[in-house]
Amino acid sequence: MTDTTVPTPERKSPAAGIVIGLLVIALVVVGVVFANKVHQLNDRIAATQGDLMNARNQAANLDAQLSQANAGSAKLQAQLDEAKAESAKLQEQLGVANAAAAKLQAQCDEAAAKSTLVLTQLDSARAEFAKLQTQRDDAMAACAKLQTECDQSMAAGAKVEAQLKEANARVADLQAKLTQALAEIARLQPKPKR
Repeated sequence: MTDTTVPTPERKSPAAGIVIGLLVIALVVVGVVFANKVHQLNDRIAATQGDLMNARNQAANLDAQLSQANAGSAKLQAQLDEAKAESAKLQEQLGVANAAAAKLQAQCDEAAAKSTLVLTQLDSARAEFAKLQTQRDDAMAACAKLQTECDQSMAAGAKVEAQLKEANARVADLQAKLTQALAEIARLQPKPKR
């Protein structure tokens, strides 16, 4: 029991060596880690210096662009002022155009009213024209009928005239025969005695 509970001096030495060895290893690991971190920090510093140089260059570029932008802004401001003046002028012209448009609208409304009146009159005239056309057609039909009757009358008149000429010829013939007969009767009558 005594051997296991109380450590001997020989057993102490190797444990101290192990601890020292572990400490040395830990120091080496810490040194390596620290060296790596220092190396990383140096790399970061170099990168940061590069970024700083880039940032300075970009700042210089941005400063130049800002100057250009300010110059462009002044130019755009001048153009904006000119555009505002032009817009005011156009607004005034728009007011004149609106007044003219209102006047034209009034004239257009008046013309539309006159057009409606003329259209009404035109419809009346068309109705009257249709009525007159119907009367004309009736008159032409009556005229055609009268022409037919006239043609028939003229044909009948020509027939009557021919009959009249024939009757006159007969009358003349009978007159001549009567005259001849009277002369014959007068010749045949005895002469009165004296």
